[in-house]
Amino acid sequence: MTKTIENTLGEIIIKKKLDAEIKSVWAAFANPEHIAEWYGPQDFECTISKMEFKKGGDWELTLHGPDGTDYANYNRFIEVEEYKKIVYDHQGEPFFTAEISFEILGNKTELNWKMKFHDLKEFEVAVKRHNPAEGLKQNIDKLEVYLMGLEDGV
Repeated sequence: MTKTIENTLGEIIIKKKLDAEIKSVWAAFANPEHIAEWYGPQDFECTISKMEFKKGGDWELTLHGPDGTDYANYNRFIEVEEYKKIVYDHQGEPFFTAEISFEILGNKTELNWKMKFHDLKEFEVAVKRHNPAEGLKQNIDKLEVYLMGLEDGV
């Protein structure tokens, strides 16, 4: 079950227990070939043009919508702690910081993904225009399906 929280602090928090070991979950985030296969809402495709998966590294991607619209995204990794945490700043409207933490639960992994918008008004506009909580939930659902096909993080 996915637990979603949208609060008045301009945050969206999603928690999900994934039926996959941390090695596979981490690989799905750390490897551009993997992340391009699942990142983005349902019916969106993802092209990664740059991914420096390290503190201070840039991550540039384009989400291709089902209607043919392209959405360029520019991010900078703030923190990358193997098997524990990824933090990145989304450097375009809407401006937000994403913090993804992982908890090892035997052969499963609990994923905690928080989006903290830099401005409360920007958060309110994003919620009305794009429903980011639903988009993030769909993103995690796609990750879960993708993980079923990964073996030993490869």
